[in-house]
Amino acid sequence: MPTFGRDPPIYKKRICNSKGHHYAPVARNIQRAIDDAGADEAVWLPKMDVTLTSIILPLSGQRIFGVGNGTILRNGCGVNDAIFRDYLVSDVELAWLHLIGSPTTGDGIDIHRSARCRVHDCLIEGTGEEGVEMLGATRCFVNDNYITNWGTKNISYAIDVADRVEDSTSYPSNDNVLFNNKIYSGTGIGIGFRTGVRNRSMLNTISIPSTWGIEFIQYTGKLCQYNSSIHDIILQPTQFAVCIQGGASYNRVADITLTGTDVANSVGIYILEASLYTIISNPRIIDFDHGIYILNSNHTIINGGHIRSCVTRGVSEAGTSDYTLLDSINLNGNGAAHDVNAANSIVGDVRT
Repeated sequence: MPTFGRDPPIYKKRICNSKGHHYAPVARNIQRAIDDAGADEAVWLPKMDVTLTSIILPLSGQRIFGVGNGTILRNGCGVNDAIFRDYLVSDVELAWLHLIGSPTTGDGIDIHRSARCRVHDCLIEGTGEEGVEMLGATRCFVNDNYITNWGTKNISYAIDVADRVEDSTSYPSNDNVLFNNKIYSGTGIGIGFRTGVRNRSMLNTISIPSTWGIEFIQYTGKLCQYNSSIHDIILQPTQFAVCIQGGASYNRVADITLTGTDVANSVGIYILEASLYTIISNPRIIDFDHGIYILNSNHTIINGGHIRSCVTRGVSEAGTSDYTLLDSINLNGNGAAHDVNAANSIVGDVRT
């Protein structure tokens, strides 16, 4: 169980809202307290352990607070339903909640076509699919959460940032921040940037995802550009720590720490499928088969960092690819340092 980074609100024995209404601590009264409060108000949930039979739908401007681990909301909703869903709302805040999913249901929290929402200091576990699903979300913050055992129904993302398509219209997810989350041992990928621009992952720790740590992927006609992973830590992924694919371009990976387990074909940072102009700054990559592997992708810049104890090679390439090694980069202690190719450039001190 996590230790929450901030003190929760004053403990209350009943559900209450900022309009002064009080309710018995049973599942059906949560939505009632929300609806009675109206927009731009607050709802406090006490220590309670309830199973929900319908999705909780906040209103714009609402703040919904629990008391930390003691406010336990279990997903007993229909197939593919979340516990909370922010849809066509703005400025919603969810905090100090313990959300428990079901192997046969969907997500923990959905943020769909909403803006400036915030989820923080929550424990989200056992979701059938995503822990937090952000589709068509803009300028939202997801920070200081603990997400574990996601994807029990389908291979999924602990936090998924993607577009939402309705009536043939695509609504992108742009300018979101994922900050200081702890993501541990689920089925699938830790963080996914599946289209969208200017989204940032910072200071997140992703431990033992069943496939990849962080994914940047671009689909036809939908951009995945100018996104970044900065100061993230990814530990013991079974395949790739960071995967950039599908033509995702102009993305940045900086000051990250990646630790593998020397599994065959594992990669610290894997760039493929014509993904262009990736900037990798000061990575620390240890114990993979390949530290960085570039496949049919061009104009990658690797600037500084330390890559070691990689079985095959520190920096590898295949197909039509090129990269530039800049400044001080240490490739000591790998099976081989880097591929030698006339298309590649080395500028500065590369220690091999």
